Amino acid sequence: MTLIHLEITEYGGRGFFANSDIPENTTILNCSTPLTFNIFRKYKKDACAYCFSCDFHKSCKFKLDPKHQVKLIERLNTELGKSTLQPIKFSIPSSLVSQTQAFGGLFFCSEICKDEWIVKEDPTGLISFILNSIDQAVPTSKKTPVPENVSSVLTSEINSEFIQKQWNDALGVAEHITISLASQQLNLSTTSIPSSTSSSPAYSLTPVTPTTPNSPISLTSVISDVISDTDSEPKTKKSYSKKSRSKNKNRKVPAITSEEQDIVRFVAVLVVKMFLKSFGAAVLNKDEAPLMSAFCNETSDDGFQYFGDLQSNEELHLKTLPDMLEIQIKVFMFLNAVLPLQLLPFLTQKIFRDILGREAANAFGIWQLPITPDSELLGSSLYPYCSFFNHACSHNVRKVRSGRRIIFQTNRLVKAGEQLYINYGMYNDMPYKERHEQLKNQWYFDCQCDRCLSERAQI
Repeated sequence: MTLIHLEITEYGGRGFFANSDIPENTTILNCSTPLTFNIFRKYKKDACAYCFSCDFHKSCKFKLDPKHQVKLIERLNTELGKSTLQPIKFSIPSSLVSQTQAFGGLFFCSEICKDEWIVKEDPTGLISFILNSIDQAVPTSKKTPVPENVSSVLTSEINSEFIQKQWNDALGVAEHITISLASQQLNLSTTSIPSSTSSSPAYSLTPVTPTTPNSPISLTSVISDVISDTDSEPKTKKSYSKKSRSKNKNRKVPAITSEEQDIVRFVAVLVVKMFLKSFGAAVLNKDEAPLMSAFCNETSDDGFQYFGDLQSNEELHLKTLPDMLEIQIKVFMFLNAVLPLQLLPFLTQKIFRDILGREAANAFGIWQLPITPDSELLGSSLYPYCSFFNHACSHNVRKVRSGRRIIFQTNRLVKAGEQLYINYGMYNDMPYKERHEQLKNQWYFDCQCDRCLSERAQI
């Protein structure tokens, strides 16, 4: 019997409630893998990309085999060719085969974790392939300044209209041109963010209606130089190198910092999943598409269908960190210049902003275990279904991370109909004012839990 259910709370939004009395130390929810994640670049050799374990005295030394990853992409191309949609394929630079650095920037603590990543998280090889393409693009990125009117934003200026204007001024019609070209080539169009928890496909394909904002800029060179090709003939190492040099000379890819690359990777994983899940439903059958079938089966617990139900805190997030607006626009421009053309319909401005807006209010930190005040924050992860837990300083549920898995257990007896709460951070030992300020600055709400109300009354 299911122990918990989702219900609208008295203060709006949804939360988990107990179906019956739940004894102490009972596991009420167990999520095996995040929808998207990123180990921060500065810890990439210290934390395992699969189990998230970290030992600063012992680096993670196991890496993906580029030759094996190339074979996966070749098999994926074959399966995509059987799609009921327009057949497409990803081009594979021959230089990847001789690559010596970590493929996709991924390091693992053991062969077991490396194999688990391949089988359970990335059976198609496309996530690793795209992360690798991103890493390869970063060293050759040329500095293209973001419009000056985006920088030095005052907190008082931030509202939804101001944010949209900055996006329009920075991108103009460029996004619509790019997405429209990609859609025409793939016989697709842009996707819509899921808005329900039904079991139906989370993404639907709808017609693109290009608009003409007031301040257009030209991204013709970016569009023509996107790392993508639909040619059926494989490239030779010599011809690819020559073409690559030509592209790198002309491409307008914004230079990004290591921290901005972390955002790029976080978004890219989810974009790839959107693409694969959309096409997974269009392949002929699982016998003819074992890679796509394995991906859909193994990632069924990642909460993909709940992503569209998460609250976005874009405006509040940017009010707190106004300089992030410039960074986000630059990251979007980088992704549009670097991602294969096949993925661009899944990276509209709306989708990109939804991802980061929802990440700001719902992400779970990947902390070094055991968690203590001295633990390092190793990365960020998004478990959409788990994000429906609301916060209380006197919480009745504890969260425990075991590898990629997050487990939620009651820490006392919970009565039937009672709401289940977790603690969003290490705030228990803080006095009321400090705790209240931390919650408002980081999670954008005024805590009204029983403990806060009681302590506030005593001030």
